[in-house]
Amino acid sequence: MPSETSRLLLPSPNLTDEVSTKSLLADTEPGLGSNGTSFQNSAARPQQSQGNGAWWADESQGGKTTKKCRRAVVAVLIFATLIGAIGYARSDKQQDEGSDVPPKHSLIPQTFHHVSTGAIPLSNKDPVHDLGLAAFKRPKDSRPPKFLFHDEKHSGKSRVFPTNSWYQNLLMTSDGEPSGLNRVYSIPYLIDMAGAIPGLQFFANHIAASTSIVQIYSMDEYGMVLGAGVDHHGEKRNKSSSHSDKNSDGSDSEIEKILSNQYFVRNMSSLSVTLEWNDFPMHASIAKGMPYVTMVYDAIEAKTKDGKHIRPTINSIKSLAADPIVDQHKIKCDDSKTFRVEREVEMLISESDFSWLAFFSEPVNVRCVSSKESGFSLQVVGTVDARDDFKTKPLVVRVAWLKSCSTGGNPIYCHQELMHPSALMLGQGLYGDILRNHSNYYPGPDAKFSYAVDESKDKIALTFDWDVQRMSPDHDDADVSNSQLITFALPHHYDLFETMPKFDSQIYCVHSMIGPACLTRGAKWEIDEDVPDIGMRAIRPPAPWAMESLADSLKDDIQFTLPKYYKKGAGDTYFSGKRLAKLGRILAIAEETIEICNGKNALYSDVCNRISLPSSKDMDNAVSELRSAVEIWVNGSAITPFVYDSEWGGLVSCGCDFDESTRDCRNRFPNCPTFTDPGLDFGNGFYNDHHFHYGYMIYAAAILSHFDHDWAREHFEDVLLLIRDIANPSDDDDFFPSWRQKDWYQGNSWASGIAMLYLNGKNQESSSEAVAAYEGVALYGKVMIAVGEEAHDSKLTSAAREVYAAGLVATATELRSTKMYWHIIRGGNDNIKIYPQNYVEFAVGMLWQTMTQFQTWFGSAPYLAYGIQLMPITAISEARDGAEWAKMMYHSLSDSCYDNEGCTETGWGVGVQAILATAGHQKLALNKTEMMPAEAFKGPAGDGHSLTNTLWYIATRPAVTPLELNRNRGNDLGDEPKPPSEFTLTDCGRPASCTDFVLDTIAGLYSCRQRIQWLIWQEGKSETEACGQVAGIENPHECGACDPAEANDDSVTAETPQCGACTESECQNELLNRCPRYLKTYVCTGGSSRGGCSSVPWDLHGQCSSCCEISACKEHPIALSVDKDSSGHSSKSDEEDDSDSCPICEKDICQSKMNLCPIGGGAPYLCYEGESKGGCAPEPWAVGTKQCDKCCKVVDECKN
Repeated sequence: MPSETSRLLLPSPNLTDEVSTKSLLADTEPGLGSNGTSFQNSAARPQQSQGNGAWWADESQGGKTTKKCRRAVVAVLIFATLIGAIGYARSDKQQDEGSDVPPKHSLIPQTFHHVSTGAIPLSNKDPVHDLGLAAFKRPKDSRPPKFLFHDEKHSGKSRVFPTNSWYQNLLMTSDGEPSGLNRVYSIPYLIDMAGAIPGLQFFANHIAASTSIVQIYSMDEYGMVLGAGVDHHGEKRNKSSSHSDKNSDGSDSEIEKILSNQYFVRNMSSLSVTLEWNDFPMHASIAKGMPYVTMVYDAIEAKTKDGKHIRPTINSIKSLAADPIVDQHKIKCDDSKTFRVEREVEMLISESDFSWLAFFSEPVNVRCVSSKESGFSLQVVGTVDARDDFKTKPLVVRVAWLKSCSTGGNPIYCHQELMHPSALMLGQGLYGDILRNHSNYYPGPDAKFSYAVDESKDKIALTFDWDVQRMSPDHDDADVSNSQLITFALPHHYDLFETMPKFDSQIYCVHSMIGPACLTRGAKWEIDEDVPDIGMRAIRPPAPWAMESLADSLKDDIQFTLPKYYKKGAGDTYFSGKRLAKLGRILAIAEETIEICNGKNALYSDVCNRISLPSSKDMDNAVSELRSAVEIWVNGSAITPFVYDSEWGGLVSCGCDFDESTRDCRNRFPNCPTFTDPGLDFGNGFYNDHHFHYGYMIYAAAILSHFDHDWAREHFEDVLLLIRDIANPSDDDDFFPSWRQKDWYQGNSWASGIAMLYLNGKNQESSSEAVAAYEGVALYGKVMIAVGEEAHDSKLTSAAREVYAAGLVATATELRSTKMYWHIIRGGNDNIKIYPQNYVEFAVGMLWQTMTQFQTWFGSAPYLAYGIQLMPITAISEARDGAEWAKMMYHSLSDSCYDNEGCTETGWGVGVQAILATAGHQKLALNKTEMMPAEAFKGPAGDGHSLTNTLWYIATRPAVTPLELNRNRGNDLGDEPKPPSEFTLTDCGRPASCTDFVLDTIAGLYSCRQRIQWLIWQEGKSETEACGQVAGIENPHECGACDPAEANDDSVTAETPQCGACTESECQNELLNRCPRYLKTYVCTGGSSRGGCSSVPWDLHGQCSSCCEISACKEHPIALSVDKDSSGHSSKSDEEDDSDSCPICEKDICQSKMNLCPIGGGAPYLCYEGESKGGCAPEPWAVGTKQCDKCCKVVDECKN
């Protein structure tokens, strides 16, 4: 599926995010807010760590750049551009003034050609000795198993270890002997080291799916082992299990296990791990996507303490189903004989019906044993040339899964759903020949992922270097840089390939947990990834119609303060981080709205003159609040401080044993409960969710640094500690592992750490929080580039560029995998299926290495599984949540939220409205959001959101063809909470006039009944109060017959003088002058109902703040379609109809994109030709006028 990420945007020298060229270079006076405050002359600057990054800073203060100096600097920059000394590149073409979207511009310094690769450490500072963190030595039972890293020459000098890697389960052996839990999924194999003999035990597998779970299954008895075994030639043997010293029926084996399966880590890289075994000189590199498993033998014989021979062995506890095929010839498997193998052996295993191919790097002599009692064993007893030096030229043996359905004897494996519509599967076509032709090349121990971010290009260069090794150096002279190595690529890989790799014009794929993995060639994969747009703002500014709502929400949100205990650093790092980022978002949006209203875009002039935005004092206070709250976490003075884990190498919170009664921690450092309680702080002490927690903090630090450059420079290394923990790009950082969470082959991160072993491997729940974490890293780097350039600090600037590049790469790859493996779009990606068709959900709640679940750790309701993929809401969310996916999953998400009491109050409803807006219903989503209770932004799911940020996101969504909503569903038109079942609204005390027809009439976005019932349930209003508010104040025209105040008078409220004649400019405004004509036509000119039409004056205390009477506008003479009495009511009798002027719509008109008119009340009359084309009216249009040439009535029948 195509990426929705956009082009590279680097920071501009003026430090504000995405500021227009006009605002940077124009010689203008400081902008004034609607209250007359000059935001550039605030005298209320904080005294502590005053920053000069805020654009409203007092220019008269010492150290601040005066306006004249700034203009001089700008002039120098312009001159330098002309002479070529410094070039500035624009990332977006400037749009004309007055365009629908104000210009978004970024200036990119090009004084030198900079390419970031991540090879250089972000910092060499010691967290303890240089940066003042306390070192903490964790308890022994959760330390790295040092026996795995005992070889200094292999483990390196840094002594830091992975905690969340895809192969982490291999590093978690507790007593030295591995178990079946020490398993990894290498795609396509499941691999562990717990077989009957030392070595790699690997399993073929199949995928099974239900409606909400997809899982990889394998049979333990179908495993194969490539390793080393004792030569039992001539002995009587019983079968031993692959996972213990037991027979396959569970009984104890008669053979005592002689060899240990213990191994140690020989090498670790970003794409592979290499293990070496203690009891035999052999090692194996395990990389994802390998069609073969490979063992390298530095000897072909060793002896046990009692003198028995140990030899290279291929082992299965199941016997052969047929004689092996050796070099294309059948050979009798006979323990009494040895036979020569030049190159290969094909083996068909009983019961499983699997066929395997084994390849040898040189001719060898082997002995074959196969029986139901002993299983199958193929053992190398010597090389043909009888050499004994294997250190310089080791023996290499490779085994590959050839067929899963060899004879049709295993129905489970013979019936697999076709995931790629045009691919052949294992064993089909020429697959066996492909394995043979490419068997000489395998991934080596230094297989690595790398990247290059060139600021002059709009693509990120990703490189997967497989460190190709030759099995037989003398076998041929082919260049290893060509296409001889074969590996499996995942859907998100070949989504970026220029062409799909084919072998003899055919695609070959195998099932994987996350879609078809398809064969590709190449010693290196070089892929160009799209660069995500990183910034504090969306691609477009908030729409003018939403500015009043934003201004209203900012009045309260700009005053947001964190709880006192969080400001003391007491509490967990996750929820505190969310609230820090929440305040940062509020500040960024406030700055953006102020800048819009200080600009000259005509689209915003009217609304900006009516609203009041935060003052400079408000902004300074909010920055000060953010500064103190962020600083407590990064300066080491928190009650629960960060400490350095010297065992694994990481930044860990000491942990807070929180006392609810005192709102404080019961413990103080060095009492750090996080190191002993895996459940505390979501397992922070065990490296769970670090990118989630620290990502929020890094994002908040980025916003703060944008506003306060002095603070930014002072605390750069402190913030880098957070970044180095989750996004350290360099193997040369001695204090942190590189890329703690990232799985570069799969593209996503793994959230689970070292707390415990899971048979299903690593997992990640919230893909969206992972994306946001790396967005925070990139944003921080972007801001700090500007800070460094302003200070002429080349060292800071260089480090910031590396941070920015690392954040870009991690964000881009996380985005692509999120959209491919967490967001499910039916029929996308050329009909390639990611998950089997039995899985019917539109999202993944938790992705494990070998399982997919539509649920979360804390519940299985659909709104939870969807919602955890929708937080937080930031600028990157647009690239994350595409309209196509939003439309597919909205109804499932919305229905679940509507059906679960508490969904909205706890904050999950925020994601519902964000998706509704993404699906094309921005105004409906905004209205529903404004009606959400304040508690929604304080609950466990909503405390990282704010009303301001939610409205901002809704108001910045692009226009798309709206999702069709079911008007009969309350959750589409009303808010999520349902009225209590014991209350049924009947007639508002007016049985004669307040009929069901009136109650079910659509008034704006809701029916009269929905709105009244919502007020009763949500706001606790009485029936009389709710009916009076809706029918008497908010919607008297549609709902007035239910107004209790008019119980003795059915007339509509008399005309009031507040709606005077429209001015000339209002008459010319296309948004306002679209109303049908009544005797008197009142248009709302301000408020959330701006542009709305009514035959009676608007009440200015509800959804409309100002109005005018438009029928006197000269361009549109009064055109009556219906005679009305003085109240505005139609004088037409019930028997009369409107079929002449507005007949029922033809189906092609009714089903067109133009038709957005509601059915069954409200405004069903559609103008489909004329100036008001697409307009909906509650009464028939006056056809034949300039305003509307043709109209029709939208009814249920025409949409069917």
